[in-house]
Amino acid sequence: MNTSVKISVILPVHNQDQFLAECLDSLLAQTMDDFEVLCVDSGCSDRSVDILEAYRKTDPRIRILHQSHRGIGFARNQGIRHASGEYLLFLDADDYLEEDALRKLSEKADADQADLCVCGGKQYLQEQETEVPADMYLNRKRLPEKLPFCLEDAPRTILNFTTESTLNKLFRHGFVLKHCLQFAESDSACEVPFVLPALCLAERISVVRDVLACERRVSDDISIRALLEDPAGVISQWAAAKEKLDRAGVLPEQSYANKAVSGILAQLRNLSQSPAVFYSSVKWLQEEGLAKIGVKEQEEGYYNSSVLSDGIRHLMHDTPEEYLSYSLHLASRQLNEANVRRQLQAKKTREAQTNYRLWTETSRKTQDYLTAENQRLNEQLAAERAKVRELETQLKELKTEASRSVLSGLFRRKQG
Repeated sequence: MNTSVKISVILPVHNQDQFLAECLDSLLAQTMDDFEVLCVDSGCSDRSVDILEAYRKTDPRIRILHQSHRGIGFARNQGIRHASGEYLLFLDADDYLEEDALRKLSEKADADQADLCVCGGKQYLQEQETEVPADMYLNRKRLPEKLPFCLEDAPRTILNFTTESTLNKLFRHGFVLKHCLQFAESDSACEVPFVLPALCLAERISVVRDVLACERRVSDDISIRALLEDPAGVISQWAAAKEKLDRAGVLPEQSYANKAVSGILAQLRNLSQSPAVFYSSVKWLQEEGLAKIGVKEQEEGYYNSSVLSDGIRHLMHDTPEEYLSYSLHLASRQLNEANVRRQLQAKKTREAQTNYRLWTETSRKTQDYLTAENQRLNEQLAAERAKVRELETQLKELKTEASRSVLSGLFRRKQG
């Protein structure tokens, strides 16, 4: 495959003019130059296209494709077809990267000859206007000792050490084409049938432990709107991923079950804002969806946490109303726990700031004392040196006087 740049960043854009400039600025500020930004205008009706055109005029690395809106997944697939990079990175128009992200990812992928390179990530909570750590993008506890690695090295965690998000992953273009990897042509969960097979099919997965990518979280998210419109279609993406893994002979059943249950429970929590849609989705899952996805209750220890094992048990046996009550109670408990963690972190931060101020003040006082003491010692040394010089002068004068006295005595004796 002929490539003309190192990395193609594929950026679907659909009515995101509020955040688009920040995203583009983070890309054009990268510490490497050998990349292109392939912007796929997905039927924008706001100022997004104007912003793209303005940036294209100032930087030739920006390319623009135009199409009608057919979902984020469709736009990404179009981007793959037009990409000229050795590597591919898929970013949403409201996300952003640290300035050395592309360089560090591509250098690590090159060094390890990797099909896929994963880095750490974080989230920006738009309503709270704050960045928060997010270990799920790169769960270091679930990485194998051997790096780079593949499915054979981590069959129980291959799908659980990272999320299905793409913003923190660099894919080798030839690897994507070889395995015909494509996104689901939708706005929600479109990454599932792309990322899960990629993780299991990759012969070498590299890791950059630095946090290099940030996902913006907004309440009116396009993926949540898509989920509300077609919950069964979105959840079915897990079945599509399972089928692809099964056909390729690389289905890690336990790792997949943990990933699927985690994803489904999260999607149901997003549906809880619309009880009617929530009830119909739970009923569909109970009647046929869970069987299609291939998840069920398992013996203790099969799932990675009690939240997953309890969640699938409630989902299989509760009425939709009972499950909504359970889900809301769980969400409330997790929110309280998250608030406690944030408060503890804020307390630690305040304590660290206080300690730093005290240290700074102590250091300043210590420096002032040392400066004054040094000045005093220098003055004392100068005084001592002056005394020595005075004594040396007096000694010299005494020697001279003594010499004169001796000569005078000799002279007198000679005359006598």
